[in-house]
Amino acid sequence: MVEKRIYLDHAATTPIREEVAVVLERGHREVFGNPSSTHFEGLRARDALENARAQIAEALRVPGAQVIFTSGGTESDHLGIRGSLEAMEGREDFKGGRVLTSQIEHPAVYGAIDKLDPTKWQSHQLAVDSTGRVLLDGLEAHLEEASTSSIPVALASIIGCNNEVGAAQPLKEIASLLHAENAWLHVDGVQQLGKYPLDMKQLGIDLLTITGHKIYGPKGIGALVVNEETLTDSIEPLLLGGGQEGGLRAGTPWVVGAMAFSEAVRLAVEEQGRESSRLNRLRRLFREGLEANLKGLEFNSSIEGCACHLVHVAFEGIRGNALQEHLDQLGISVSTGSACHSEGGKLSQVLEAMGRSADSIRASVRFSFGKSNTEEQIPILVETIVKGVLYLRNLAGYGESN
Repeated sequence: MVEKRIYLDHAATTPIREEVAVVLERGHREVFGNPSSTHFEGLRARDALENARAQIAEALRVPGAQVIFTSGGTESDHLGIRGSLEAMEGREDFKGGRVLTSQIEHPAVYGAIDKLDPTKWQSHQLAVDSTGRVLLDGLEAHLEEASTSSIPVALASIIGCNNEVGAAQPLKEIASLLHAENAWLHVDGVQQLGKYPLDMKQLGIDLLTITGHKIYGPKGIGALVVNEETLTDSIEPLLLGGGQEGGLRAGTPWVVGAMAFSEAVRLAVEEQGRESSRLNRLRRLFREGLEANLKGLEFNSSIEGCACHLVHVAFEGIRGNALQEHLDQLGISVSTGSACHSEGGKLSQVLEAMGRSADSIRASVRFSFGKSNTEEQIPILVETIVKGVLYLRNLAGYGESN
């Protein structure tokens, strides 16, 4: 048992940081008005909401962008994908279209695409290599085939950094190929924000999904960020009612949540360089410690081209969920995959797409580092995990001594 619990599941969620908690607490006391009201309290709330919106756009280097506040990443994915494609259906010249994703997307993206009218939209999943990166030649082939048909590619939704293994995608190259065919790029940037460079203009992102609880902000608040060159009147709202958020998301906005969220975004972007370097060092030391003390390891997170906070590894001879439960009892919190669909009991589609065997997938555990983790914790983590793996291998009758 470790003396103090060690949290290694920051890819699932993060604790709210003190600076953000201060904004949240102050907002609850001082900014309680409805931003749609025209009296003093309402105007004060409206100013706070618009300041939060501007701060997020500025942090992402798209000051002219439209920031549409939502309840989180899932809703933002649906608004970005379904909202833009359903708007296209209203065009006089619309005759059907194609939407592309990859084999390693967040379940929310697949859920959004499943809601599209199949008589109007064809969907295709782009293959990835063994590290989880989208194969650009596959994208080029889809675009080339579509250009010679009457059904063009309208949009591709690609996760910036995968939430299970951390694979970072070549977004700039993907955007360039799509834009050459007048197609949009939607990016789920939930795992990327604050950990990997995320400049919408430089990368060519048209629609970006972000959320608060992955960057030490509050849960229940997120945003769809629409590049200024992508018209917001080309998005159809999913929620109808009072016309809030420029008519794109009805419902009284959570002003205080937006205030706290914008502070979390500002801090995440401001600290990204220093924090990503620190987390990369922790990740490297952790990986080296495991490799020096255990055989039978298969790392699913690559060293290069990967989110700085993730190590995803298969331990031969054991079940990942057994190690997760064992470590939890000893005071270390880890996961066996994405918390968003860990209850389904199915093999990870991400690891299957990367070519991993069923045994390897079942033996996999995800460790995701964050602000609460320190270099001093690494020897403790390695020792505890090594002992746990050896204990479970012994119970399973695994033949290797380590």
